[in-house]
Amino acid sequence: KIYGAKYFYLTDSALAPKTAKEFASMLIEEKLDIRWTTFLRFENVYDKEFLSYLYQAGLRCVSWGLESGSQKILNLMNKGTKIDVIKRILQDSSMLGIANRLTVIYLFPGETFADFCDTVNFIKENRQNIFQVTFYSYLLKRYSYIYNHMEEFGIKLTTSDIKSEYRPEEFGFKYDIKDYNKKLQEIAPLIENIYKNPDETLLYFSNIEK
Repeated sequence: KIYGAKYFYLTDSALAPKTAKEFASMLIEEKLDIRWTTFLRFENVYDKEFLSYLYQAGLRCVSWGLESGSQKILNLMNKGTKIDVIKRILQDSSMLGIANRLTVIYLFPGETFADFCDTVNFIKENRQNIFQVTFYSYLLKRYSYIYNHMEEFGIKLTTSDIKSEYRPEEFGFKYDIKDYNKKLQEIAPLIENIYKNPDETLLYFSNIEK
């Protein structure tokens, strides 16, 4: 109200459903005619009624952490999300007029070429309900489960001093993983095709290793 701003981007890593609803209630109660976007997590609680309420409060775009279109990889990540729920949420939100942006991680430890193809196919099959997708190569973070169980995932650090407490956690670590280069070469043609047809696939990549 003070500055007359109409568009807002909430940068919370993922609003909890309770917080999202409370925020929406406040906007509706105060009759604030604004448009906003934020990060949400694919949770079954986001049914048509809930999403409609958020839309009524001005939500017009959501960034969702899909991470993978393979249920196997989602399970390895301990993501706690289900493909069928994700499909339903994408469809419901899109029908309401909410644009869906997805973030995806590729070359997660344990991911095969077939798993990556599952992700690409998932996006193509649901593209009518997707506004944009950004792919990120997996980044090993300090204190994560995988960091503390690297042998379980076939990972080893690439430098002797990588565990230095002076290295900021958010930067992540370079690491070696079995057949990493081979796996990257396998998915490279798919990535190249996406670059050549960005308007058709609506896919965008970040920090891809050339």
